[in-house]
Amino acid sequence: MGALTALGLDVATTWDGLIAGPLRGGPRSRSSIRSRLTTRIAAEVKGFDPSGVLDRKEQRRNDR
Repeated sequence: MGALTALGLDVATTWDGLIAGPLRGGPRSRSSIRSRLTTRIAAEVKGFDPSGVLDRKEQRRNDR
């Protein structure tokens, strides 16, 4: 089982975040996304390194 969420990068951390309380959302940090969306608040996945699951070509094809 796996989980990749704004609360954590694995099941245990995500579960702890759910139990601890409210979602840790905040202002969006990426300016390229800011220009395309009307919302100002996001729950971004931070600290994820896709190189462990995707090769370089697939990383370029997928949205961050």
